[in-house]
Amino acid sequence: MGREPTRPTRQEEQTGRRKRIPLGTPRLKLSASKLIPQGKVGRWINDDPGRLEAAEEGGWTYLMDPKAEIGESATNERDPLSTKVRRRVGTREGGRSKVAYLMVLDKDVYESDQAEKQARIDQTEEGLRRGEIEGGLQDGRYTPSEGIDISHKKVQRRSS
Repeated sequence: MGREPTRPTRQEEQTGRRKRIPLGTPRLKLSASKLIPQGKVGRWINDDPGRLEAAEEGGWTYLMDPKAEIGESATNERDPLSTKVRRRVGTREGGRSKVAYLMVLDKDVYESDQAEKQARIDQTEEGLRRGEIEGGLQDGRYTPSEGIDISHKKVQRRSS
């Protein structure tokens, strides 16, 4: 689907030419910040089996491309039956395209979900510090009286 259409810059208006991006120049192919509405969080979700359905059950909705027309060619990387924003992100076994759809969720719902996930992580880490395995059980391993340190430390490597 190429790059997102943007307004011409002043220089482009004066010269009448679009800025050229040489082939092989690194660019953010899945950048979509300009498409995400205010108050929403966006995420590209692959069309792996069950993944889109799980996202929908979690409250994520497809972002529709207002410039697309229903029935556009599939070579334009759009669903030919809708205007869902999508990008080709790879190839599956057998040569079929792997596609990611841009989905959005209300920012407050997203932040609530993230806080819930972090609370579970914090609980697991606290159990690890006490030497407990999942479910609060102790399996007889030695646990120092000061607890277990699971902080992230940079490992210094010796140079040869």
